[in-house]
Amino acid sequence: GFILEDIETVRNTINEVIEIYGDRIAEQNESVFHGLIQSICLLKGDKHRLASESYSGFGRIDSIFYPVKGKSDTIIIHEYKIIKELKDEAQLKTVLSKAIWQMYDKVYTDVPLVRNKYFAEEAKSVELRAIVILCDPDSRNGYTSEIVIRNHSIEEMKEIAAAFKSRPLDYAKIDALQV
Repeated sequence: GFILEDIETVRNTINEVIEIYGDRIAEQNESVFHGLIQSICLLKGDKHRLASESYSGFGRIDSIFYPVKGKSDTIIIHEYKIIKELKDEAQLKTVLSKAIWQMYDKVYTDVPLVRNKYFAEEAKSVELRAIVILCDPDSRNGYTSEIVIRNHSIEEMKEIAAAFKSRPLDYAKIDALQV
């Protein structure tokens, strides 16, 4: 069965989806991919509830999965990016890094932290996932994906969100994330 917390299951599922629908994803944009992955997560997973394209902080979250009480204690946030022509490994690393940073910079954690009260403090952590889809059928990579993950406790996420929302910005806290 599909387990959202198991990153290898997620990676394999993503790769199956892009193997079948890669041409369509490459022709359009990441919203096609959002719909496909969200449908799979809803149909196969039972530990999380999906809230797609939620607004939080200064932006829009691609996918956020809230834990079902008694089945999980992790809020999972996905940020999707598509690369249609991969130039080199440095480009991939840059896109992955920017996707992770976008979740911090746009304070995507604001909504999960505010809504955490609805879980009666059941959520103990937040997992941020930058998911890059490579749609380059003419290259040796073809259709595949790369995922970078950052895990934080709820308390850490509250501090991180506060650092990005503060004026002036809390650069000491922000700079520590770039390691």
